[in-house]
Amino acid sequence: MTALDTAYNYDHFASHRTLRGVVGDLLPQFSISTKIGYFPDGHDLDPVRLRRAAERAAEDLGRVPNTLLLHNPEASGTYPLILGKVEI
Repeated sequence: MTALDTAYNYDHFASHRTLRGVVGDLLPQFSISTKIGYFPDGHDLDPVRLRRAAERAAEDLGRVPNTLLLHNPEASGTYPLILGKVEI
């Protein structure tokens, strides 16, 4: 196993910290994908909140994830999706 998939809202919004704590120094050896878009107050694809969630994912994991996905983008038609690479 060399790939891990997680999301900000898994494990009661603690999955990234839990993963980092369990895997520790081995985390850089894995390809990590994670999803953002769910928050304690619900689903939101506001670009400002998504950027902060991406930054928080990197902080909590202790590294930038290889892949960052929008969690259920079809659930919100409020914001247009901008495709492309985002540096965090």
